[in-house]
Amino acid sequence: EKQEAGSGKQEVGLWLVFGGVWGLVGLSNPSLLICLPGAMVWVAWPELRERRLGGRTVAGWGLTCAAFALVMAPWVVRNERVLHAFVPTRSNLGVELYDSTLWWNDVFPWGSAMPMWAGDPEFREFVRMGEVPFAKMRQREAVERIRERPGTFARYAVDRFFFYWDDTPHFTDKLVGEFFRRAQYVFASLCGLMGLGLMLRRRVEGAGLLAICFVLVPVPYYLVTVQIGRASCRERV
Repeated sequence: EKQEAGSGKQEVGLWLVFGGVWGLVGLSNPSLLICLPGAMVWVAWPELRERRLGGRTVAGWGLTCAAFALVMAPWVVRNERVLHAFVPTRSNLGVELYDSTLWWNDVFPWGSAMPMWAGDPEFREFVRMGEVPFAKMRQREAVERIRERPGTFARYAVDRFFFYWDDTPHFTDKLVGEFFRRAQYVFASLCGLMGLGLMLRRRVEGAGLLAICFVLVPVPYYLVTVQIGRASCRERV
């Protein structure tokens, strides 16, 4: 009985750490949270596969969610006080989505999604409306544009898919250097995919979780934007 109780305490601790780590991930890069449900399913997959999900696993999911919420809570409270709105992570999705649907950007925009000059009319509108209402307005405009031209949005998504794995093109007259730069990026992507395939084939522990990350992590970047003209070509969502 003592051994079983010790095992139960250890299991509770692991679920709490699991949720706490995901809370830190959410504070660092919210786009990675798309993997959290998949990770929880992966942990319980042996039971789900047998269609016998136990109460301890369900309780573990609850502990994970509680730990996750506890870590995220200070940031949510801060946003409520500063932005006067419920913002779990960040408020810029609407602005990024709007920027990614502008036809003159041709898949990826240059520079920042918002003008940085205080005298710019768009920046003045942002200051007048406030951060959250402005982002919601941009999101509505982006959704309307997507509904009007769904084919264009789908084409942009396909282009972003290739840009994510093949890198965004850099406009330069040094074609040889550009070729080798892109080749290096493609090589790294292929090595990662082949490594994942080998792990799955050899049934390496954790390969399924890594596969979930490979599939889900890029999705926001396919739908919103890949960025050029910054230190990083992938803009956080």
